[in-house]
Amino acid sequence: MKKIITTDDVKHISDLARINLTEKELMKFSSEFVEILDAFRIIDEVDVKDVEPSFHPLNIRNVFRDDNVKIFSADDILSNAKKKEKGFILGPKVG
Repeated sequence: MKKIITTDDVKHISDLARINLTEKELMKFSSEFVEILDAFRIIDEVDVKDVEPSFHPLNIRNVFRDDNVKIFSADDILSNAKKKEKGFILGPKVG
């Protein structure tokens, strides 16, 4: 059973999305929505009772690397700072 999407339906959707459409665009989108819904109806007819749900078509996994912790002394870190004072790095003033 084909559901008719009226131009009033499309107008309502475009108003919710805050999109201004011309009368010609409303008619065009009305027929395009019907085609989209028909495509979903065809998909709905597929028998998937023996198919496991999947969230991704490929079997992917995260690849992690080992963290290599390096310990630096305060003097090593401060040696790279342009401006420092009393053991702290000075940054630019804000404001």
